[in-house]
Amino acid sequence: MRWPNLFDDLEAQFAAEHGLERAAVDAERARAARAQQTLLERLAQFVRDAGDEAAVNVTARGVPMSLRVLDVGLDWISGEEQGSGGSALGGHRGMAIVSASAIDAIEFLDPASARPVRGEASPVIRRLGIVSPLRELARRRRTVLVRAVALERVGTIDAVGSDYLELAVHEPGVPPRSAAVRQRLLVPVAQVVVVRG
Repeated sequence: MRWPNLFDDLEAQFAAEHGLERAAVDAERARAARAQQTLLERLAQFVRDAGDEAAVNVTARGVPMSLRVLDVGLDWISGEEQGSGGSALGGHRGMAIVSASAIDAIEFLDPASARPVRGEASPVIRRLGIVSPLRELARRRRTVLVRAVALERVGTIDAVGSDYLELAVHEPGVPPRSAAVRQRLLVPVAQVVVVRG
């Protein structure tokens, strides 16, 4: 027997065993990272990977909608509504802000592109709560459709507190002047399902 061949053979066996052990450790790390991932972190990962093609079907408290997801926040997602059909805002599709607590399910429209990525967990999602995009809508004075757990109203968000929004209810397409406002509602943010505008 030749000693150099024996050492080469032992070295090759050691390298193969080390490679298998390393692959097992990497797989276990990936499983552990995935176990810590939240729904919104997974969605943020999909949005990051899919870019402008991040299309999903979302069902929130029984309300289905097709969205091209634009942003994922701490407790909300926002997107551009896709598809045909009208809304209470004059038949056009616009933007939607969906409360994460209202989400029943998210369906990836292209399952192949949404396969989970092995390895690192997705990056930390934004730390902005749902009141941040609601405040932006209030600042812009856009007419919106607010769907809460027990009601649906069209109006303009006048103000957003730490846990509520104030909605001036009026007809779609009518400026929210005093004479046009039929009702003022305080809606707890925790009850908001989706805001469309």
